[in-house]
Amino acid sequence: MKLEDEHADAVVRICSYRRRSFDQITIIRRPYVTEAVQDSLEAAFHTPPTSGLSIFDYLPKEIMTMVLLNLDVLTFFRFRQVNRYARMLSTTAPEYKLIATYGLEGMRALLRSDCARRFTMMHVYHLLVTDRCALCGHFGGFLFLLTATRCCFKCLENSPKLCLISTTNFARRAGISTSQLSKSYRSTLRTVSGIYSVFKERDRRPKKLMLKAEAIAALAPQTVFKENSIANLLIPATDNKEQRYMACIAFPAYNRRTGRTDAGVSCRGCHFRAMRRNRSYGYDGEVFSTTEFLSHFSTCLEARTIWAATNQGMMGVHDSAFILRSSSLFGLE
Repeated sequence: MKLEDEHADAVVRICSYRRRSFDQITIIRRPYVTEAVQDSLEAAFHTPPTSGLSIFDYLPKEIMTMVLLNLDVLTFFRFRQVNRYARMLSTTAPEYKLIATYGLEGMRALLRSDCARRFTMMHVYHLLVTDRCALCGHFGGFLFLLTATRCCFKCLENSPKLCLISTTNFARRAGISTSQLSKSYRSTLRTVSGIYSVFKERDRRPKKLMLKAEAIAALAPQTVFKENSIANLLIPATDNKEQRYMACIAFPAYNRRTGRTDAGVSCRGCHFRAMRRNRSYGYDGEVFSTTEFLSHFSTCLEARTIWAATNQGMMGVHDSAFILRSSSLFGLE
């Protein structure tokens, strides 16, 4: 089945489900906050500009747009505040319009976490229109802020490349002060308030996080470590998944062919099959893009059985507690 087929939307609605609980334990998206400024971000002022940009006015608009899109996110927004002409010029870029319409929450998270200086607007645009996890190649519905990488939830939880450590813990184990660390290594993330855990009471949230392996590789040549401190840092420690959640936000991908965003779905049929076999809530099936799911639907007997049982979408589906509770183990004893 393809997206263009008559019943495609109904098949996705009836035979798939979305794990919204994953969104709730990463940085929480707050669309109502950005709605207040959405219009102003998507459009320039109605009053025409009366001044230009000095020597930059000599550049063709196409070149100027290329320059703007290769500014880092923070600088780009500061440029928009220069005058009305700067705002008009930055708003006309098609890439920016897509980001402002569909990727605003990810961009806001980069700004809040103090990561916006390290990535360009064009980089954010490419992330928005790509739906593959950079680590495993499957559908990735999340944005890892420290590296501005699209990832899936499995890689977020388990990939060694995304292992984080607080700056205070790193400095203590390295035998250096936090001030010395901040001078020598600046690729850190400022954490923001959130839930990040459901099973237990929240631990004290660290102020800043950093990629452990990347920090060691960057600092080792600078000879800032005390003797044997690198060995101390390399000793495996308990991987704090909550800290990984603090560096990530749900980031739906934009499909340029369909003009829709895609947050990823899981198959109801595969879930019910796993429930019958394992009698367990712990189903951990694959997350598909909408296009991938429609292709999967054609080969999934259980999903097609659900479709037939609902009279091709005319009736509702009786969901398990797993799906009703945001399709997750969280909150289930």
